[in-house]
Amino acid sequence: MKTLITALFIAMLFQTASAQRPVHVPFIDKQGYIPGVESVEADSSHDFDVLHYKLYLRPDFNVNLLYGITSVTLTPEIVNFNILTLHAQGLTINSVELEGLTLEYIQLEDEFLIYLPQSYSIDDTITVDIAYTAPNAPDNFDGGVRFHTSFDLCYTFAEPYCARKWYPCYDLPFDKASSEEIISVPPGYYAPGNGVNTSVIEYDDSTVYHWEENHPIATYLISMAASAYCLITDESPSGVPLYYYVYPQDSSDAVYDFANTGDMLEFFSDTFGAYPFELYGMAEAPIFNGWGAMEHQSITTFGNGLITGTREFEDVVIHELAHMWWGDALTPLTFADIWLNEGFAVYSNALYVEARYSFFDDFMIGLAEAYFEEDLTGTRIPVYDPPESMMFSLTIYYKGAWVLHMLRYVMSDDAFFAGLQDYYSQYQYGNVTSVEFQAVMEGAYGGELDWFFDEWIYQAGYPVYDYSYSYVENGADYLVDIQVEQIQNNAPVFEMPIEFRFQGTNGDTILTLLNDQQSQSYQFNLPFLPETCVLDPDNRILKWDNVVGVEQKFASQPHTIKLYQNYPNPFNSSTIISFELHDAGLVKLIVYNALGKEVRTLVDGWYPSGYHQVVFDGKGLSSSSYFLNLEADGFSKTKKMILLK
Repeated sequence: MKTLITALFIAMLFQTASAQRPVHVPFIDKQGYIPGVESVEADSSHDFDVLHYKLYLRPDFNVNLLYGITSVTLTPEIVNFNILTLHAQGLTINSVELEGLTLEYIQLEDEFLIYLPQSYSIDDTITVDIAYTAPNAPDNFDGGVRFHTSFDLCYTFAEPYCARKWYPCYDLPFDKASSEEIISVPPGYYAPGNGVNTSVIEYDDSTVYHWEENHPIATYLISMAASAYCLITDESPSGVPLYYYVYPQDSSDAVYDFANTGDMLEFFSDTFGAYPFELYGMAEAPIFNGWGAMEHQSITTFGNGLITGTREFEDVVIHELAHMWWGDALTPLTFADIWLNEGFAVYSNALYVEARYSFFDDFMIGLAEAYFEEDLTGTRIPVYDPPESMMFSLTIYYKGAWVLHMLRYVMSDDAFFAGLQDYYSQYQYGNVTSVEFQAVMEGAYGGELDWFFDEWIYQAGYPVYDYSYSYVENGADYLVDIQVEQIQNNAPVFEMPIEFRFQGTNGDTILTLLNDQQSQSYQFNLPFLPETCVLDPDNRILKWDNVVGVEQKFASQPHTIKLYQNYPNPFNSSTIISFELHDAGLVKLIVYNALGKEVRTLVDGWYPSGYHQVVFDGKGLSSSSYFLNLEADGFSKTKKMILLK
């Protein structure tokens, strides 16, 4: 038996539709937003869990209005559930029904309260039907539905909190549900939606498209578009169908611009895990005045200004496709973790560039330079939990990508990519947080990464290194002394392994030194004269650096007593200890454990003046911190060493 609301829609759907013509400001009120919460049962964070949205939609191109019915199927998460609160902003609510019974409701500025006919219990399932009208969004379009007379189309956009502007829903990213869209448009129009197109029914005065998305989808990723598109079809090498809905005049340009999409899809499937949906498509629209795009689940809305026939904007194609993994299949629990979308998509773009093109280094340098410019001229913020005005800033996109690049360096390629695949597999079709991502990557790494996430995700800024080095002949070798100082302001002291490349006529080597102090020195021998020294030669760290001095020491006689930091440190299982004496004398060099107990005597006797080295073998000792003490001629100095096995 059809309810009144369904009958109303059927009448609306098939009435004559003889149309003669066919960046983002987030919403302020974050009801339900949970900044700083790292683990939450999303479906229990409000009174109900949405199971399914079924949208009946008819865009009217004569009056630029969207007529719709949203059927919301949900289950209560509390006992005595009798008031349903949904989001709706700027919508005209025409009626609300439940199983044919008209319900009372109160509409507020951003939400409306529906009074249910009885109290429901946990595990009950109810479906509420809401008939409404959505207005054409204003010229300063920041979300909702937008009609464009000059382009003969309409389309929707909703990130982060604007789904409520074009259909009633629970508009927060953690309550994902399946969805359907039944869209009635004038004859000759296409109406792409999310998921799989299960039917197309043509009538004399309309065409009705039925789309089903059976995978969980966040409200901001549900979308529709409608226009007299030209449809281009393709498929990936593994057979994933590809559909491109473009303006007829742009069809030949789109064929060329989108030709690599299938290869991109295969590359990401090989790198991260299998493509998560049944198909992929792009629908052309003047989104962001034609110069942007939005990763609606399985069907990206793609700016018309980006289709040029030159592949000039192929980065956008790559970026939006990558979101099918990062953002759509895995959706942040809250937008505090928006970097898990945008930083991941930018770095996915970089990975494709690395695999298919020759300008990966330039690509990463370009991201860094753009981020530095924003950081210097704007407000410095962490990657995690940005203010709404900077939710889509370069800090989130470009620094977020660099965080992943540095994490790859810290972990090694094998562990990093294994971690990404584990992360994708474990949380596919669900919600994610930075804490969960960190835990998965720690599992792949085999160690803690608190130090890395604390400084790069939860704190702002980046390191600025001043460094200098000096060297002196030491027998057949050269004793090198590097001084590194972090001079950044409004940022923590960063702990990072830093590579130094030394080059000379007779040698070329890279040494990795752990830098975890604001001012730090390192000493070691090289078998060749180091004519040049470059910090981070392969550009693995997001930083500024400056060489502030190079000195060759000609004195063959030390002027001081000095104990150098052991190298490497941490070490496994041996390390080199260097010290210098200005005069000959008795020397004691003793290793103590963290409790102050002597564990090894390395030197106890008469040593001549000059530079000396001793190898400390930690065999038989457990992983821990140890302390090295030098005593000579009334001088005493202690250095901390870390043994890791």
